[in-house]
Amino acid sequence: MTATEMLKKGFEPRHLISTACLLVFFVTKIFADAGHWVSIASAIFLGVAIMSSVHHAEIIAHKIGEGLGTLVLALCVTIIEVGLIISMMSQAESGGNVLARDTVFAAVMIITNGMVGLCLILGGLKYREQEFQVQGSRSLLVVLLTLSMLVFVLPNYTTTTAGPTYNAAQMIFTAVVCILLYLLFVFFQTTSHKSYFEPTVDKSLDAPIHETPDVSQTDAWLSFVSLSVSLVAVIGLAKTISPLIEQGIEAMGAPKSTAGLLIAAIVLLPETWAAINAARANRLQTSLNLALG
Repeated sequence: MTATEMLKKGFEPRHLISTACLLVFFVTKIFADAGHWVSIASAIFLGVAIMSSVHHAEIIAHKIGEGLGTLVLALCVTIIEVGLIISMMSQAESGGNVLARDTVFAAVMIITNGMVGLCLILGGLKYREQEFQVQGSRSLLVVLLTLSMLVFVLPNYTTTTAGPTYNAAQMIFTAVVCILLYLLFVFFQTTSHKSYFEPTVDKSLDAPIHETPDVSQTDAWLSFVSLSVSLVAVIGLAKTISPLIEQGIEAMGAPKSTAGLLIAAIVLLPETWAAINAARANRLQTSLNLALG
């Protein structure tokens, strides 16, 4: 089978969604002065692009396995979140420096309370009992707790600068420690203790075991290309709707930290949906990997 035949066999209309979102971004740049309709259209296609990117990341994750798959999804969500934060910060007249902190803090709260809680409740209601790897989930929570302490708590106790902030040297040290800690965790998750993060199901329970669908190599490569295009579209469309978000927050009289909450909610919505679906398919460990990873 030639490469062209393989491409035709693996190509599906869903691979065009990311390209359509990118085309919408270019159209909105051309008609940037058309008013709020451009921002509304951009917001709709931004949601489509985010869903598309996470969908293609899930396909790649199914192909490469549980540990690396969770890493791909995490990187995908991180790129989207960073793109939205940068877009909002570039448009903000003031207070843009705290937007990244507010967004990350909101994401941690949504994950640890909302995503994990929904997965446990919905999975428990359907199956009464579900199994997960305690060692893996404990490791995820320990890393998350350590990173949160370094970023959110320790700045309140520094005396070198006024206010709850790090100076340049402390910030560099914290950044290096966070990166090293995350890299060590990735090695732990994907190499040395990958069995801690693999799904487990109690076969004595009267619950169906959902097998992971087979993904061809052609489909995985097409999803990789579509994922790349979707991420570019997300970052571009986010910059287009940034003024609309700021105007909406000002009109409601809401605090500026609401922008961080909105960004975190938008970014985590597709991953939350995937985690809930996994819990309802009796794969609670996969849900926890998606939520906490």
